[in-house]
Amino acid sequence: MEATAGAMLDAYRRAEVLGSRWDTLIDNARVVPIWDMQSSDLWYRSETPEGWAYMSVCPALGTRRPAFDHERLANRLMEASGSILEPNRLPLRELRVDGGVATFDSVGYAWSYDAHNDVLANLGGPRATLFGQRVSPDGSKRAARNGHDVVVTTAHGELVRLTNDGESLRSYGAYADAFVPFQALQLSKSKLDPLFASWSPDSRVLLTYICDQSRMSDLWLLETSPLDGSRPKLHAYKYGFPGEEMPLGTWVAFDTIDGRRIEFSDPEFLLREHPELLLEELRWSADSRYVFYVHHDRDPRVQRLKRMDVATGSVVTLVVERGERAVQRRLFGAHPYHVLDNGAAALWWSERDGRGHLYRYDADTSINPRQVSSGEFSVRSVEHVDDASRTAIVTIAGMCVTDPYFRVPARLSIDTGELVILGDVNIDHVVSVSPDGRWLVDTTSTFTDPPRTVVLDATGAVVAELETADPARLVRLGWTGPERVRTKGADGETDIYSLVYKPHGFSADATYPVVEHIYPGPQLTRASPFTSSDTAFGARAVFGTTAESLAALGFVVVLIDGRGTPGRDRSFHDYAYGHLDDASCLADHVAALEELAKDRPWMDMSRVGICGASGGGFMTVRAMMRYPDFYRVGVSAAGNHDMYRQNAAWPEVFDGIPDSSAQWSASQQRLANASLADHLDGKLLLIHGAMDENVPLHQTLGLVQVLVDADKDFDLLILPRGDHAFHGCEAYVTRRTWDYLVRHLHGVEPPRYRLARDGEVPLTSVFAAGEGPSEPSNGD
Repeated sequence: MEATAGAMLDAYRRAEVLGSRWDTLIDNARVVPIWDMQSSDLWYRSETPEGWAYMSVCPALGTRRPAFDHERLANRLMEASGSILEPNRLPLRELRVDGGVATFDSVGYAWSYDAHNDVLANLGGPRATLFGQRVSPDGSKRAARNGHDVVVTTAHGELVRLTNDGESLRSYGAYADAFVPFQALQLSKSKLDPLFASWSPDSRVLLTYICDQSRMSDLWLLETSPLDGSRPKLHAYKYGFPGEEMPLGTWVAFDTIDGRRIEFSDPEFLLREHPELLLEELRWSADSRYVFYVHHDRDPRVQRLKRMDVATGSVVTLVVERGERAVQRRLFGAHPYHVLDNGAAALWWSERDGRGHLYRYDADTSINPRQVSSGEFSVRSVEHVDDASRTAIVTIAGMCVTDPYFRVPARLSIDTGELVILGDVNIDHVVSVSPDGRWLVDTTSTFTDPPRTVVLDATGAVVAELETADPARLVRLGWTGPERVRTKGADGETDIYSLVYKPHGFSADATYPVVEHIYPGPQLTRASPFTSSDTAFGARAVFGTTAESLAALGFVVVLIDGRGTPGRDRSFHDYAYGHLDDASCLADHVAALEELAKDRPWMDMSRVGICGASGGGFMTVRAMMRYPDFYRVGVSAAGNHDMYRQNAAWPEVFDGIPDSSAQWSASQQRLANASLADHLDGKLLLIHGAMDENVPLHQTLGLVQVLVDADKDFDLLILPRGDHAFHGCEAYVTRRTWDYLVRHLHGVEPPRYRLARDGEVPLTSVFAAGEGPSEPSNGD
């Protein structure tokens, strides 16, 4: 692509579509099965350029057909609600299927629909959302916060108050202040109050906690531009720096039948995890008597699995996991342990032998665990456990010789450890298992092959074809899939894996500037496959389509997972512990880029830029300061530039807690970008939101002051209403990032182009008439 004014304008249009409309450009990249709660049948949404249709699949018969008459249901919903709906775009949210009868939210109400008998029933108001109510499994009760207390609404509309002693700093079911997206809720005008609560399987007991922030210090957000136009407002909230007090939780449960309050013998825990992650890590026994949770000590080298008895209030510790370095608490989310034998035992995941494997712990003999899985692979998830057959369906990584990140499903014997692989190890798999464990919905892809979704039986044989994604519309936009590459790390020995995106309109005879989009982990990878759960063809993960958009702007885009990132063995991941300032090992990144350029002369290594957000914002600045002659241009967004002045959970967990005042001072300096300010030489844009409750503005302003003192040139963009995710100003931040990279790496002025603020980009701007996908409805 030539960096002319006309070419850049067209490039911006294409980059915008790739960045905000990806999901409309490739159908069925992600198939999400909805299993029938009374059978092994499933429903899913099949996407087409014209919309979508809900399909019903019977794995036992190998059949696939429309789940219902879409035009008939659309007419029924329109008659009942007065809304206007399209049959090929029915917005069915919170969809569940039970015995062939579907329940869902749509057009402001909850509905049930018996497709076989064409019976539609209005169930009243819509069901729970993330920050709203918690609905019991049988749908008969709804728990919610009322002030600082918890109430339950019964199926008859009766309001039952479970507590009445909640206070602002000792509040039932509250999210700790640092986890409440203040600005996002304001912009959405949401009045929902986040509630942490978990119902027992029999819908009788509600588990929650008291969130105690009474011993914590205040931090403040200055809202300079309130939405109502009033005077600036100062918002105080509780926020703990490393070494300071953190929020504490105290478990408490309520029997909603007899009104009994259940106190536990060992109730306190550190509320360091995001409540949604904590909720994912709760496990109830099938008989609703026991609830398990992962207890994280403040010392990141200690982790425990505890079992609470809601009948007696007793608490038993089943597992105590200790390590010389941080116990790896999560694999891209919640801990993948599993309850066995109705709460009498548990499968526990640990890296104690250098790989992620499963161990069986019995409640009465927890000091003598038995290793269940072993070998040169790592268990990545436990998808299903069948107590009767003593088998588990797991996903494992490390079986593919050419790519250790690829996952594959396998059946594991809990008694013998025998492992049976259920798919091709040379492609990546994402699976969903039926409630009875008989069937798997398996989505596979590589970095070049589009996702294909099938149903497998328990032996791994295909019994039904569901969907294969079609990237044709992406290709017409100029998109090409990334190249998967393996280079050597800075030590000359360790294999480092990366993705390389060629610029649109690529010619091997031209040269192109290089942009590395960085996120250092150590809790996430940047360049691994994540087939269908996060991306089509990998690499989107939590980062959106940044790589695809930057490639459309004429850059070679590189994503690198250096030492210190997860997904491999423990030694690879452990590099980051005690070296959080160099998580992902910047030397590995430089070595990878230099090795890539040796046989890719079209990579112009005199024009290398870097960009990233949050931890990637920190590492962007760190890279420019440590390698000022290599990285010449950088855009750092919402960077945590001084980790000893941010939420304690981040540096304490991933870097460790110093043992002495001398170590404390050394760590404090090491984890602050200001310590290297004298080294800045290239073009740097710092971006931060003034309403960032996660990584507050002082993180960037502190760095700014040191750069000013050092007489360094840099650019600064402060978003008065911006939070950590830049809600409401994402388009502006994206456009300013693009402009900066184009101006200083392509050497041309960017076009006068404004991205659509609501993300609804007109595809007609880049597709010729009749070639593009139809415009999506706002209803879904």
